[in-house]
This record gives sequence, structure tokens and C-alpha cells, in this order.
Amino acid sequence: MRIYIVWPGWSGKSTLAKRLWSHFNIPVIHLDELQWKPEWIENKEYRNLQNQAILQDNWIIEGSSVSILKTMKDCVDVVIILNHSPVGNIFRIFKRYLKWIFFQEKRIGWAMENIHGLRADFLFNTLRWGTRQLPRIRANIKEYSLEGKVIELQSLENIFERIVNKLKYIT
Repeated sequence: MRIYIVWPGWSGKSTLAKRLWSHFNIPVIHLDELQWKPEWIENKEYRNLQNQAILQDNWIIEGSSVSILKTMKDCVDVVIILNHSPVGNIFRIFKRYLKWIFFQEKRIGWAMENIHGLRADFLFNTLRWGTRQLPRIRANIKEYSLEGKVIELQSLENIFERIVNKLKYIT
């Protein structure tokens, strides 16, 4: 099974990917870890690493890339989009950031270890994700004839159970 999870930054993609991994035992690939080196320096090998990852038999890839759909159009089984409230996402970002600052919560992982603080441009882009990135994702889904492979959810409530239930019918 090949699953792509696309949501805005810090919205729970990695958490969902880990839960799906524990349920299906499919390797998880984090696009941020392929694209960025420490201190958010762009990895020049990103496209090659991305292409190698997609060639695997099974994967859960999580990220916020719009362009990757073109690369994976012939092999992805499911695209999961969570189109939830951007204000709720900003709340989760601050909550996770404060946990990391005060408790050095390790479960947050790679992204928090490589960030020096919340940047205004990141927060602004998160607020605009639904009006800026989501239409591009939907256009790519239509262009690459992936409509029947999409699970789009509006709410975080019982998300894991709803996705697993829908995956039974798609794959």
C-alpha cells in the first residue's frame, strides 16, 4: 500500500503516519527529512531521494508538497487530505511549540530540533494553506486522475478510525 498524507505544517501528519505504520506495518517517509538538512538548509539531493522513496513497494509519505503528486501519480494508492480549520492548526502549532520549549518534548522530533522559533511567514502560510495550497493539490489530483484515491476529511475527530475504515474500501 502506498499512502500520501498532505496537510499544512505541524498539523499532525507525522502522528497520523506513525499510527498508520503501527496498524499496517508500512514504512514512513517524512518529506521534511529528505528535503532539509539541519538548520533548514535545503538538501540538493531531495528530488533523487524522493524518487528513490517512491520506488519502494509500500510506503506512507507525509509532507505538504504539491508537486510530488506528479512524481507519484502512477503508484500512489491513497491521498489523505485533512482540510481542517487553519485557526485550529495555529493553536496546535503554539501548543506543540510551548511543550517543546518548556518540556523539551522529544516526541515532536526532527522539525522542532531544527527550528529556532516560530516565524511569522510560516504562521501566515499555515493560515493560507486552505486557500493557496489546497486548490493546487486538488488541481493536481484532477489532472493526474487521482480523484478515486482521495480521502479528504474536515475534522480531526476520530481521524485514525475513519481513515482506517475508508482504506478498507479503497485498497
